[in-house]
Amino acid sequence: DNNYNNSDNFREYFIIQNNKNIEYNQNKKLVTVEINNKLINTENLSKIDILVLNLKDYNSDTNLIDFYNKVILDNNLKTKIYLKIPSVLNSFDLKIIENILHNYANIIQGLYTNTIVGFELSKKNNLKLFGGIGLNIYNDFSKSNKYLEYTTISTELNTKELQELSRQGNEFLYAFGYQPLMTFSHCTNNNGKYNCKHCNENNKLVFRDKKFSFNILRNKINSCYFTLYNSIATNILDFSHKNNFNIYVDMIQYNDSEEINNILFNILVGKIIDGSFTKGNLIRGVK
Repeated sequence: DNNYNNSDNFREYFIIQNNKNIEYNQNKKLVTVEINNKLINTENLSKIDILVLNLKDYNSDTNLIDFYNKVILDNNLKTKIYLKIPSVLNSFDLKIIENILHNYANIIQGLYTNTIVGFELSKKNNLKLFGGIGLNIYNDFSKSNKYLEYTTISTELNTKELQELSRQGNEFLYAFGYQPLMTFSHCTNNNGKYNCKHCNENNKLVFRDKKFSFNILRNKINSCYFTLYNSIATNILDFSHKNNFNIYVDMIQYNDSEEINNILFNILVGKIIDGSFTKGNLIRGVK
């Protein structure tokens, strides 16, 4: 992240949170959580409006859809299941995605997309569409796209710009999580030859610079795609709650059941999460 390179701005880029309750409008707001494992407990799932499933392997991990659907049905929950569409797809990948949508037509209620390919898929399969941060929705014109049921506002906007947006109630802020920074359509684990065993064993790929380590996670369809995530988690929950925004919570980087459920519980009951975080562009904006 280029914002880290200026040491003069390093201190202002972080916040240390105290474990105090957030004071915010108690009107019911929507909560979306992105996950790629089966670790969310029933109590937390019951408080989540939309569960976005980001499959590690779109060939073998569809049991994740079955798992959460069973929990939802068994406990009479109202949580909706959306499938995340990878940012890069070729024609062979599309066939696999369309096969999943056909097989789970009665379970998957919508698509979460960061690219325009989601528009065609949602129309073809009669699914609701949730626009992600990759669409860079940053003003009232882009936000009013008639094909989008929900929108995730661009993470490039600052406090003033966010507060000036008109509100229809379907807007989400990327409020918590390690933000995806870049997608690779080539193997980042290729040092002269492909090492699929490393990825198949769920070992993390890591890119390191002089100061930080950035995790890289693979999504496998027909081809493999790799997403580079920020080294520090974004946390603008205080701003999101105080300004009555729906919140998008990205739990992709968390793989421990106790940690996931403790974080989600605190978020869902309105407690600030302890730790060191970035507010991203919220205060300084894009420079």
